[in-house]
Amino acid sequence: MKYLITIILLAAAAVVHAKDHVAFVNVGGAIGESLLQQAVTNELDSIITISSVVDKVDSIDIGALVAESAKGYPAGERKISVYFVKDAKFPPQISVPGFFAVINVRGLDKGADAKTYERRIFKMVLKGLAFSCGFGANHDVGRCVMGAGSFDSLKGIDGTSASYSPFCYMPLSEYLRKRGLLVEVIPTFD
Repeated sequence: MKYLITIILLAAAAVVHAKDHVAFVNVGGAIGESLLQQAVTNELDSIITISSVVDKVDSIDIGALVAESAKGYPAGERKISVYFVKDAKFPPQISVPGFFAVINVRGLDKGADAKTYERRIFKMVLKGLAFSCGFGANHDVGRCVMGAGSFDSLKGIDGTSASYSPFCYMPLSEYLRKRGLLVEVIPTFD
C-alpha cells in the first residue's frame, strides 16, 4: 500500500510540475526513436533518476535557442533540453549550461555492430545531460563517461565507462536536485 501511495504522489507531482524536466529531443530522426527512448527510460534511469521526457522535432535553430536562453526561463519553469542531431554542419557538441546541449551523433555508427552503436548512443545521452548542466571533462579517464579524451574519437568513446564517476555524479545530482529535476526515491521500511 505504501508503494502505491508513493507512486500516486510522484505521478501527481509530475502533473503539477509538467514544465520541470529534462527533454531529450531527437532532431530530424538522428537516432532511432525506440533506441533513444530505451537509453533514457531504461538505462539512464538505472544511473540517475530524473524527471525526463523524450521528444522529437524536425529541425532546430541554434541562434534561436541561444537567444531564448539569454532571456531565461519564465518564472517557475526549470526545463533543460538535450538535442541530438546528425549533421555535418554541426560541431560535436554545443551547450549553454543550465538551458540546453546539442549533441551531434554523426559517425557514431561507423564500424559498429548494433550493440556497440547502442552503447555509444547511451554514452551520448549521459554526456548530453552533463553538458546541458554545465559539467564537462574530468580526470577520471576510463571510469567516467565524461573522462578527458572520451570526446575526440570513437576509440575514446568506446574506451570509457557508460556511467558517471563520483567526480561528475555527485555535483551533477546536486545540481539537478537544486533545479527540481532529480527524482528522489525515498525508501519506506515496514
